[in-house]
Amino acid sequence: MKPLFEEPEEDFTPSIDRREPALWIRRLIIVPKRAIDVEPIREIEFRRGLNIIATATPEERVDGVVGHNVGKTLLTRLIRYCLGEQQFAREPVRDAIAKAFPDAFVIAEVIIAGRCWTVRRPIGTVHSSKSGYLEANDWREILADEAEVGRMSEFVGLLDQATVSQFAETSMPHQGRAMKWLDLLAWLSRDQYCRYRHPLQWRTAWTESGTIDLHDEDASVLIRLVMDLLDQDEVKLIGRHKKLLSDLARKRTSVKRSEEQLLRTREFLKSRLKIDDELLTDDMFGDAAKSRAETVKEEIQKTLDELAQKSGLKGIEDELTDKRNSVIRKEQQIMDRQADRQVAEGELKTSQTSSDDSFAAPFADLGHPCKLPIGECPLKGKKEPGQRDPIREMQVQQKTDDIRKLDQLLAELNSQLTDLKLERDKSQQTYDIKAREVRTTRDQLETKLWSNNALIEEAKQFWDSQRTQQTAIENLTKLERQVEVSREAHHVARKQLARKQGLLNTHFNRVLKTLMANEMLGRIEIDMRGLRLELDGRESTPGEAMASETALSLDLACLSASICGLGHFPRFIIHDSPREADLESHIYVRLFEFIVELEQSFGDQPPSFQYIITTTTPPPAELAKEPHLRLTLDARQEDGLLLKERF
Repeated sequence: MKPLFEEPEEDFTPSIDRREPALWIRRLIIVPKRAIDVEPIREIEFRRGLNIIATATPEERVDGVVGHNVGKTLLTRLIRYCLGEQQFAREPVRDAIAKAFPDAFVIAEVIIAGRCWTVRRPIGTVHSSKSGYLEANDWREILADEAEVGRMSEFVGLLDQATVSQFAETSMPHQGRAMKWLDLLAWLSRDQYCRYRHPLQWRTAWTESGTIDLHDEDASVLIRLVMDLLDQDEVKLIGRHKKLLSDLARKRTSVKRSEEQLLRTREFLKSRLKIDDELLTDDMFGDAAKSRAETVKEEIQKTLDELAQKSGLKGIEDELTDKRNSVIRKEQQIMDRQADRQVAEGELKTSQTSSDDSFAAPFADLGHPCKLPIGECPLKGKKEPGQRDPIREMQVQQKTDDIRKLDQLLAELNSQLTDLKLERDKSQQTYDIKAREVRTTRDQLETKLWSNNALIEEAKQFWDSQRTQQTAIENLTKLERQVEVSREAHHVARKQLARKQGLLNTHFNRVLKTLMANEMLGRIEIDMRGLRLELDGRESTPGEAMASETALSLDLACLSASICGLGHFPRFIIHDSPREADLESHIYVRLFEFIVELEQSFGDQPPSFQYIITTTTPPPAELAKEPHLRLTLDARQEDGLLLKERF
């Protein structure tokens, strides 16, 4: 593939506008407690330029384990912790340190834009709220009780201001948010456990740092923003193009599914409506299906309307109603006569219980002569006590005859009622049989009608779907054209950044030539897929040979290019044990040579970068001393451990 641009001639002169790193670590201190006169457990001074944290030399090792578990990775994690990361180690290590040093703090002097900020963070059981920062040149000031410190979130804001605020404000496509300092810090200080397997993989959840591992797409955007290889117009184009591609994929899927659904619906309607569609286009088929379904509906409805009339159910129902009314009237007659009988029984009982002496009794015991005239005496014409009353006997006989007659009438009425009920029940049975037949037929017809109504809706939806599908296909075609236009626009925008990309590739190849000592050519490719690294025209993939060299070369190329004025790289890097990432020994040595060469390009001036590297392999002899060697750790003795205690 022909290069998009020609790389410019080499020019590795440090920019006069880059006098110092955006940030760098001047000192790291670990104290057992918060007290202004405390004796530090460990105090490490750093410098601008190369800083080596080494372990014991091979000659001093015992069973090959001296270089491990001494605290070099913990040291880099503590620096990251002071720069805002949530955790400084995995939970078992944190618990062990908290048990040994419950009141301990780590303190860092961080130089930002020439100003010294002192940061403290607890590493024991002290609550994280005791974290803080202040502007001070003496780290002991932050340990004073009266020290007024700012919140850690505010310090992270300072780091954001010094770094991320320099970049174009852009939302990362996968995260859907703006880039933060901690995203950038992840790139500047790769997790050792990522093993430098891929240039865009910086964090792993296993280390429990609290910083997420960015998606490759977001990491690519971050690097491009940092190196000024992504302007606002292109950011908008990338976002729009991504949305177009997403819309296009979704639209294609939708059109395909609609086509499949239309085919299934057509076959269904063809079968159910018995349509011969050999000569019917989709448009004609939709009309034919609707017309046929409507005809079937009319036929079913006509049959339903005629059903009751043809069955004779109405006459049977009228006859049943008459029989029911007759039974009701007869039952009412019986109830009336029963009421008459109850009245007669009451009167009979009254007559039977009245005494022949009922009128004479009240006057039988009077002790004085009655003074009433004979014409006014209530006993005039009455018999003597104990004689029978013929009138009462006549009344009893009359009530008895009335009751007998009522009993006879009731017997006749009940007999009539029984006959009427038999006739009613027979009519009911006839009605039930006919009604059941009609209901069965009606249910069948209504089921057909309901099913046919569903077919009508299906036919309508088929017809509508045809119109929608045609519109969808037209929109898909338009969208495909928009994608092509977007690609062309992105290509134009890319050409505008070709010069900058060429400069970065110049530095990338400079790093490769130094590390590999051969004619291998590399390229940092940037296109719609993001950022990719190629060696001799072949894309570097995770886990393959040269993967770690490629990742390191990217970091160093961005550092070198930034020193010369390209982009906004902070010029601060921490590489934790790159030798253990299957880095060949001769490449490992040349890595140091490259950093020293960068340092020397500044002459007598302090380098405008800081590079911190930890290693279990001895650095070149000329660098294994001050000023480059800042600390040597040794597992053979406790004083040689970072915290001077084993865990």
